[in-house]
Amino acid sequence: MFLESKPILLCQVIDLKSGQGGETVATIPVRVSARAVYSKDSIEPASPIDFGAMVKGTKKSQVLIVENKGALNFKFLIHRAPPLQSSEQEESAPSVRERKRSTQAQLTAGVFTVSPCSGSVGPGGQQKITVDCSPGAEGKCEEQLYIDISNRDPKDNPLGIPFTLTA
Repeated sequence: MFLESKPILLCQVIDLKSGQGGETVATIPVRVSARAVYSKDSIEPASPIDFGAMVKGTKKSQVLIVENKGALNFKFLIHRAPPLQSSEQEESAPSVRERKRSTQAQLTAGVFTVSPCSGSVGPGGQQKITVDCSPGAEGKCEEQLYIDISNRDPKDNPLGIPFTLTA
């Protein structure tokens, strides 16, 4: 949204010596210009992050970069998908306690650990996010996460930017 030199405010000049409470002697329009912008971001690599085939008991790490391409600071929060959209594993449905934990330093979702899972990124800045995968059993693992960035267009992915992790 952009507003340029619009007289949306009025300044009243009041003569306090005239009558009780003063008398308005002039009303001057004050022109205002403003620009409203949404956060602009970039997330690399694109979803999904696939850890490929792994041996039980091993660990692999990959880095995700959240970049601020806008003019203002933004905050980000990575959280798990609601239970119906998460992994098919029984243990993957997030509890209320797990959602509260997501505001801490790391988030564990199934066999994946994401760190940090929240923070602030200044204009032109980047935040490196480490995603670790440590499978404890055989089979395919998949988790749906969301990256919520403050002040982004609310019509675009209301839960946050969907992001899938697989191994």
